[in-house]
Amino acid sequence: MFSDFRSLNIVNSYSMYGPQFVEPVFKKEKQESMYESGEIENIVHLPVKAARPDATCSVFHDDLVRQVRIFRSTCSITA
Repeated sequence: MFSDFRSLNIVNSYSMYGPQFVEPVFKKEKQESMYESGEIENIVHLPVKAARPDATCSVFHDDLVRQVRIFRSTCSITA
């Protein structure tokens, strides 16, 4: 049943959020730079997408370390 829809590319064309939704800004530094540049005024009243599970503003979070962990898990490299 679903194979017919996949062949028509109907199932994959749906999106959870419409084009009016903006990405969440969870990093404090990015928020501050948006306030200073005035960019925040363009998106302040727009709907926001839900944050990804790995999105964090923790001081212990490092994007490079996260990318290395993802790479290691996909390549089966053990340390």
